[in-house]
Amino acid sequence: MQKIYIYLLTLFALNSLNSTINAAIYLRNNYGAPIEFVQATRETVNSQPTELQPVKLGNGSQVEVRLFFYLFIRSIGGSYYDISYIFKDIMVHQVNHHGEDAVIVIYPRQGLSGIYYWNVKIEWESPISMPTFSRKPVK
Repeated sequence: MQKIYIYLLTLFALNSLNSTINAAIYLRNNYGAPIEFVQATRETVNSQPTELQPVKLGNGSQVEVRLFFYLFIRSIGGSYYDISYIFKDIMVHQVNHHGEDAVIVIYPRQGLSGIYYWNVKIEWESPISMPTFSRKPVK
Protein backbone atom coordinates (compact mmCIF):
# COMPACT_ATOMS: atom_id res chain seq x y z
CA MET A 1 0.00 0.00 0.00
CA GLN A 2 2.88 2.38 0.76
CA LYS A 3 4.30 1.79 -2.70
CA ILE A 4 1.04 2.91 -4.27
CA TYR A 5 1.03 6.13 -2.24
CA ILE A 6 4.67 6.84 -3.12
CA TYR A 7 3.96 6.12 -6.78
CA LEU A 8 0.92 8.44 -6.82
CA LEU A 9 2.80 11.18 -4.98
CA THR A 10 5.71 10.93 -7.43
CA LEU A 11 3.34 10.99 -10.39
CA PHE A 12 1.57 14.05 -9.01
CA ALA A 13 4.87 15.86 -8.36
CA LEU A 14 6.17 15.13 -11.86
CA ASN A 15 2.89 16.23 -13.42
CA SER A 16 2.98 19.49 -11.46
CA LEU A 17 6.57 20.12 -12.46
CA ASN A 18 5.78 19.37 -16.10
CA SER A 19 2.85 21.79 -16.18
CA THR A 20 5.03 24.47 -14.59
CA ILE A 21 7.76 24.05 -17.15
CA ASN A 22 5.39 24.23 -20.12
CA ALA A 23 3.80 27.53 -19.08
CA ALA A 24 5.41 30.85 -19.82
CA ILE A 25 5.04 33.86 -17.56
CA TYR A 26 4.82 37.35 -19.04
CA LEU A 27 4.79 40.84 -17.55
CA ARG A 28 2.51 43.28 -19.39
CA ASN A 29 2.37 47.01 -18.79
CA ASN A 30 -1.15 48.45 -19.05
CA TYR A 31 -0.31 51.12 -16.47
CA GLY A 32 -0.50 54.03 -18.91
CA ALA A 33 3.09 55.16 -18.46
CA PRO A 34 6.40 53.36 -18.82
CA ILE A 35 7.52 51.28 -15.85
CA GLU A 36 10.79 49.63 -14.89
CA PHE A 37 11.28 46.17 -13.47
CA VAL A 38 14.16 44.11 -12.15
CA GLN A 39 14.46 40.39 -11.55
CA ALA A 40 16.67 39.11 -8.78
CA THR A 41 17.94 35.60 -8.21
CA ARG A 42 18.39 34.06 -4.79
CA GLU A 43 22.02 35.15 -4.96
CA THR A 44 21.29 38.78 -5.83
CA VAL A 45 18.14 39.29 -3.75
CA ASN A 46 20.24 40.58 -0.86
CA SER A 47 21.23 43.50 -3.08
CA GLN A 48 18.95 46.48 -3.22
CA PRO A 49 16.76 46.53 -6.36
CA THR A 50 18.33 49.89 -7.22
CA GLU A 51 21.70 48.12 -7.53
CA LEU A 52 20.37 45.83 -10.27
CA GLN A 53 20.00 46.72 -13.95
CA PRO A 54 16.37 47.82 -14.58
CA VAL A 55 14.46 46.95 -17.73
CA LYS A 56 12.15 49.64 -19.09
CA LEU A 57 8.74 48.44 -20.25
CA GLY A 58 6.59 50.84 -22.26
CA ASN A 59 2.82 51.06 -22.03
CA GLY A 60 1.19 48.14 -23.87
CA SER A 61 4.46 46.18 -23.98
CA GLN A 62 4.96 42.66 -22.75
CA VAL A 63 8.08 40.68 -21.83
CA GLU A 64 8.69 37.15 -20.59
CA VAL A 65 9.89 36.81 -17.00
CA ARG A 66 11.37 33.84 -15.19
CA LEU A 67 9.68 31.89 -12.47
CA PHE A 68 11.48 31.48 -9.12
CA PHE A 69 13.07 34.90 -9.49
CA TYR A 70 12.18 37.89 -7.39
CA LEU A 71 10.34 40.58 -9.32
CA PHE A 72 10.27 44.28 -8.46
CA ILE A 73 8.44 47.05 -10.37
CA ARG A 74 8.39 50.82 -10.18
CA SER A 75 7.26 53.84 -12.09
CA ILE A 76 10.14 55.70 -13.70
CA GLY A 77 12.05 57.44 -10.91
CA GLY A 78 9.88 55.91 -8.15
CA SER A 79 10.72 53.33 -5.52
CA TYR A 80 10.55 49.60 -6.16
CA TYR A 81 7.61 47.42 -5.11
CA ASP A 82 8.06 43.67 -4.65
CA ILE A 83 5.46 41.66 -6.62
CA SER A 84 7.18 38.28 -6.19
CA TYR A 85 4.15 37.03 -4.23
CA ILE A 86 2.34 36.76 -7.57
CA PHE A 87 4.48 33.73 -8.47
CA LYS A 88 2.84 31.74 -5.65
CA ASP A 89 -0.60 32.65 -6.98
CA ILE A 90 0.45 31.53 -10.45
CA MET A 91 1.71 28.19 -9.11
CA VAL A 92 -1.56 27.60 -7.24
CA HIS A 93 -3.83 28.50 -10.17
CA GLN A 94 -1.71 26.77 -12.82
CA VAL A 95 -3.61 23.53 -12.18
CA ASN A 96 -6.83 25.18 -13.38
CA HIS A 97 -5.16 26.70 -16.45
CA HIS A 98 -3.27 23.76 -17.91
CA GLY A 99 -1.54 24.67 -21.17
CA GLU A 100 -2.09 28.41 -20.75
CA ASP A 101 0.48 31.12 -20.18
CA ALA A 102 0.27 33.40 -17.15
CA VAL A 103 0.33 37.13 -17.81
CA ILE A 104 1.06 39.48 -14.92
CA VAL A 105 -0.73 42.68 -15.91
CA ILE A 106 0.02 46.04 -14.33
CA TYR A 107 -3.09 48.24 -14.49
CA PRO A 108 -3.56 51.87 -13.41
CA ARG A 109 -4.05 52.33 -9.70
CA GLN A 110 -7.66 52.46 -8.52
CA GLY A 111 -9.51 53.83 -5.52
CA LEU A 112 -8.05 55.22 -2.34
CA SER A 113 -5.72 52.26 -1.84
CA GLY A 114 -4.51 52.78 -5.43
CA ILE A 115 -2.61 55.84 -4.32
CA TYR A 116 -0.16 53.60 -2.49
CA TYR A 117 -0.47 50.14 -4.05
CA TRP A 118 -0.07 48.75 -7.53
CA ASN A 119 -3.04 47.20 -9.33
CA VAL A 120 -1.52 43.83 -10.32
CA LYS A 121 -3.63 41.00 -11.76
CA ILE A 122 -3.01 37.60 -13.31
CA GLU A 123 -4.60 36.80 -16.65
CA TRP A 124 -4.38 33.48 -18.48
CA GLU A 125 -3.92 33.23 -22.22
CA SER A 126 -3.47 30.39 -24.64
CA PRO A 127 0.02 30.37 -26.13
CA ILE A 128 0.20 31.95 -29.54
CA SER A 129 1.39 29.41 -32.04
CA MET A 130 2.88 30.31 -35.35
CA PRO A 131 0.74 29.19 -38.28
CA THR A 132 2.14 26.35 -40.31
CA PHE A 133 1.91 26.55 -44.05
CA SER A 134 1.68 23.38 -46.04
CA ARG A 135 3.05 23.38 -49.50
CA LYS A 136 0.45 22.31 -51.99
CA PRO A 137 1.69 20.50 -55.04
CA VAL A 138 1.55 22.55 -58.21
CA LYS A 139 -0.31 20.88 -61.05
